[in-house]
Amino acid sequence: MRTTIPCMLLLLICAASAEAQVTNSELGYTMTAPPGFVKWPAGKTSPDIVDCWAEEKPGEGSSGIITLCVQRLGGTLGSEPMTEADLGAPNLKLTTFQWSDLEIEGVESSATEENGNAIGFVAQIPLEGEAVQLVVRAPTDQRARARTIMSSTLDGFIGESDRLSMTEIAERYGRLTGKFLVGLFVVITGAWYRRRRQRDAELYAPA
Repeated sequence: MRTTIPCMLLLLICAASAEAQVTNSELGYTMTAPPGFVKWPAGKTSPDIVDCWAEEKPGEGSSGIITLCVQRLGGTLGSEPMTEADLGAPNLKLTTFQWSDLEIEGVESSATEENGNAIGFVAQIPLEGEAVQLVVRAPTDQRARARTIMSSTLDGFIGESDRLSMTEIAERYGRLTGKFLVGLFVVITGAWYRRRRQRDAELYAPA
């Protein structure tokens, strides 16, 4: 009996971890829901919302719960960065988040009557094939915590990107620089040998 209790606890832990981790093979990502969050089917209010979670209970001192949704964008993100004019609303402002080695675009919203007096963060993830965005919605007194939840969720969001990371850019730049230097060395060496042959020909030419 003593040996079965730890095994049961291990099975429960593994089951909880598996439930928290979600893999979407169609969009090509795996993510882990934040601790204390449970599935929230009611948040899937449109076909483009892939999945949603909500806090099982409000955080300490909070007036409400924080929710998290994944929304598909139906295509890849453009190469041109967003501008404030693209947002089209005074309560929206641009921000950035870190995902893998990439700095990705995001939007921060302040509370209005139209959005239920809640604040929100959106992070656009340039997945290969089709981009998605994470949407975090929270009470106004939970702004800092909502951003922390967004960042920690991005840390556990795994997928292939259609953009080069800073590491890949550095590696590619290094290879291109190496090729350029080799080519430059060949050109310089060739010019030096031609100049030397010409000088030797002039020096030893018969008078």
